[in-house]
Amino acid sequence: MKMENTAKGIPGRLLAWVLALALALGLARAMTPAGTAIQNQASASYIDSAGQPRTTTSNLVVTIVQQVYSFTITPDGAENTPGQTRYGLPGAPVYFNYVITNTGNGTDTINLTVIQGTGDNFDLASPTRYLDTNCNGTIDAGENTPITSVTLAANASACVILGGTIPPAASSGQYANVNLKGTGGGSTDDNNWARAIATAQAILTATKSASPSGAVNPGDYIT
Repeated sequence: MKMENTAKGIPGRLLAWVLALALALGLARAMTPAGTAIQNQASASYIDSAGQPRTTTSNLVVTIVQQVYSFTITPDGAENTPGQTRYGLPGAPVYFNYVITNTGNGTDTINLTVIQGTGDNFDLASPTRYLDTNCNGTIDAGENTPITSVTLAANASACVILGGTIPPAASSGQYANVNLKGTGGGSTDDNNWARAIATAQAILTATKSASPSGAVNPGDYIT
């Protein structure tokens, strides 16, 4: 940057402006991992009032990216408009499937609690959370250990199953509302209501999964 006939005070102000711009551009990077060091240093070349070329370099500014806590639990649902519904015989278990995703920029532990509805007909007995390691929607062998939290790296996801039992005394058509609440390092997700409806009719539940579960190429088979 070359400036002719610049007064002595201008290069310092110019240097500060360049430094601020460089720092702003560095901080604008979306979801930079927590703990990342962003280094910024500005320099300005100019000709002073005596006609002499000058170069000025600022001090090195190091900015450490702080952790931003953010996560989602899906599907969403309100108590009067639940995100998912299951039917079950009185005395039988019901299961709800959730996906928890860490949308922050660092590892986070999300604590999971169960909230029973207050305006429904009954509460689910023994509500329990399980980690669905293969995300196939069922509790497989080795997945029947209850959990109370999940720890996820940035951009990672986990599948969780919430199970409970419809009381044997429940009448057909009565229902229970239940909510899976998540609390992380600095955020909360508590709009994940689901509904279990008691029925006297036979129940058939179908669960689908895809293999491979990730991206596929044109011409590949999905089972």
